[in-house]
Amino acid sequence: MTSMNDESGMMNLGTEDEAPRTLSRRAFLDGVAFAVGAAATATLGSASTSQAAATAVDAGATAPVATAAPAARAATRLDTSTPPMHSPEYPPGLQGLRGQPNKAFEVPHAIRDGKSFGDATDTGESYDLVVVGAGASGLAAAYFYKKKLPRARILVLEASDDFGGVAKRTEFLVKGKRYINCGGALAVQYDGTYSPEGKSLLADIGVHAERYWASVEETAARKKEPAIELDDATFFDKETWGSDRLVRSYVDPYVANRRGPSPTTATPAELAAKWTAFLKEAPFCARVKRDILRVITGTTDYMAGLSVEEKIAWLKRMSYRDYLVKVVKISPDVFEFWETPLTGFSNASAGPDTYSAWTAFRRGLGGFQGMGLPVSVLSIADYMDDEQAGKWIVFPDGLYSISRLLIRWLNPEALPGTTQEDSIHTYFNYDALDKPEKAVRIRLNSPVVQVRHVGDPSVAVQVAVTYVNGGRAFKVKGAAVVMACFNAMIPYICPELPEEQKAALRLLVRQPHHMTTIALNNWRAHAKAHLNYVAFPTMPGLHEEFWGPRGGYEVPCLGVDQRVTDPDEPLIITAWSNWAASGLPPRESFRAGRAQHVELTEADYLKDLEAKLQRILGPYGFDADNDIEGMIVNRFGHGMAGGMNGLFDPEPPRPDQEQFVIGRKRFNLITIANSDASGVALTQAAIDQANRAVNEIVQDLVQPQPISSLDRGCDLAAASRIAECDPTARRCIEHPPTGSQQSLLVSSTWPAGSCTRQAMARRLSTPILSRMLTTWDFTVPTLIPRLAAIWLLSLPIRM
Repeated sequence: MTSMNDESGMMNLGTEDEAPRTLSRRAFLDGVAFAVGAAATATLGSASTSQAAATAVDAGATAPVATAAPAARAATRLDTSTPPMHSPEYPPGLQGLRGQPNKAFEVPHAIRDGKSFGDATDTGESYDLVVVGAGASGLAAAYFYKKKLPRARILVLEASDDFGGVAKRTEFLVKGKRYINCGGALAVQYDGTYSPEGKSLLADIGVHAERYWASVEETAARKKEPAIELDDATFFDKETWGSDRLVRSYVDPYVANRRGPSPTTATPAELAAKWTAFLKEAPFCARVKRDILRVITGTTDYMAGLSVEEKIAWLKRMSYRDYLVKVVKISPDVFEFWETPLTGFSNASAGPDTYSAWTAFRRGLGGFQGMGLPVSVLSIADYMDDEQAGKWIVFPDGLYSISRLLIRWLNPEALPGTTQEDSIHTYFNYDALDKPEKAVRIRLNSPVVQVRHVGDPSVAVQVAVTYVNGGRAFKVKGAAVVMACFNAMIPYICPELPEEQKAALRLLVRQPHHMTTIALNNWRAHAKAHLNYVAFPTMPGLHEEFWGPRGGYEVPCLGVDQRVTDPDEPLIITAWSNWAASGLPPRESFRAGRAQHVELTEADYLKDLEAKLQRILGPYGFDADNDIEGMIVNRFGHGMAGGMNGLFDPEPPRPDQEQFVIGRKRFNLITIANSDASGVALTQAAIDQANRAVNEIVQDLVQPQPISSLDRGCDLAAASRIAECDPTARRCIEHPPTGSQQSLLVSSTWPAGSCTRQAMARRLSTPILSRMLTTWDFTVPTLIPRLAAIWLLSLPIRM
């Protein structure tokens, strides 16, 4: 194994097959935290942390999952000859660098850099809807459109070789058992807070919270604990602290403010005792220890004499780092240890110098206990008055199961079965995704390079969508398009958009991150060391968290729980990190972090992780060369949706002037749906944005509604609060409907069961008829003569 450090203190991540690659101590992001993840031996899940929940099932004769031998674990492919799958690759089982691999971004980056792919071959395909992106929002858009218009033909184009967006599934075959693990987005968070449309979607695809929680209760009654007591710990590296030291305690900084969004049950006395025990063993100077304890347990009012309103105004204008250093007066040396634990908790911020002190208070960080501030954020359960509302539904592969179930609803052949339980272990049939006879087709490995209206956008009835597959450009047409990809790429793909909208879209910079899963053939070293979670706050290398045999915190998975109890059993380690460079505004920090990581190879990741595991567990018998069976690095250079940041973004005068609201505006036949469009990195936001985008198409273009039908006795004040930029709500607010404003729909007996002018224009497709159908108003006095004219003109076409 290559040594981790040379004499100069530089990190050596080279492989035996290539010249060593030297990286400075700070070339990676500062700080590391490890935890080692649980691998369940049940069919449907484990009761370990959602980051580490893994499911093991007997491989049998039908498992197309390859075992990665230690000597050749970089890019092992699956045995594709095994039925029932005949795809050239099985994405969840491919090892090495995955997630958003560089290959998936070759074409998008070429478009960004101005490359043209020449004339595209017209496939002759025409769809009612084309969706760009097969993540949660893209698949939800296909679902909502299909539900509203069951006869619709839909094409979903995806740049990667797998669906799911930042939700990924990893699979390993170890000792004859198939292990399923989460490789990206974690869980259905707070399903009780979903919109009615979101709840309907979950119910339709088979996600049933009641049955899930019933299984949780059953699991809890018979779960097995390891016979070995395991501890959380913090590792202090010799490069920073002079000598290696393992402190058998880990203290979460997000527990000081007991009134935050995730209130702790610990009393102030219990918190003080836990932190005192930790600091006693930590290699800090006396002042740093006193300052940390003061932030966590102190009750001083650092803004005495100011009113609550004045305190809040000041806290909103200063960063958390400035508040601690300039107001609380702690030593800046504290951040040598605390920088990493305080980084990455918000999708719109990086380190503690990029989010406000007010945000820190609302998120439960310390330093505010004596300030007399109001309880501004209750727990989700309190807010909803529902004990279950604040909980998460966790599948063994995380949110990837939601994508699988959505595709099952759209195309049952792709995922045999009928329930959330039977979906977990069933192999996905990738061959069924893009069959010509399917009403909904999903085309992988097909990055879109251009979306442009056919003709004048103001009157166009079709959009041409160009994508690249196998190095060649192809073109399809759609009556409407939902852009469910990253906001930052849309200005390059849709050159027709207004410049103001393009500028707004470019502001939504995603936070990069990665989730790595490593398969071990045993966890004897963990048992001997009695270690579960190990944090690396300052160790040079990748910034990670690893979860151990118990899993850090308990979030049960669907199904019977049989967690790993025998150290001779395999174990799946899960490492998670958000990337952020210190000392930069959030967007620049994300870009810098992304630039640092995209240069790394899978060998770099492997050597770094091996070195850390060996350094901690080596004294207890761990041997990376023999104990590691395989590794999958799901690297997401464009990961979690970003949002607006109060420290760096000016407050807009009106909600409809938020940048993400301006960015998501419909442009004739093109709509935008993703979590970027809400500025929130939550799946329910992605689903709701898909519903909004589809409604804009259906209500405004496909089936224009009589203005009176938009009223529904709506509460104008409520509509203005929850849907400021929604066309339907705005029309309801600005133009209260009256009887004289009613319009009449074209009869639903027109060809192909369509009652829409856009659909007729598409099907009859002549310039004269298209203009007539898209520009005429069919009011009562003009209905008969105009229908007669269209019917006469269409006779030659229909004959």
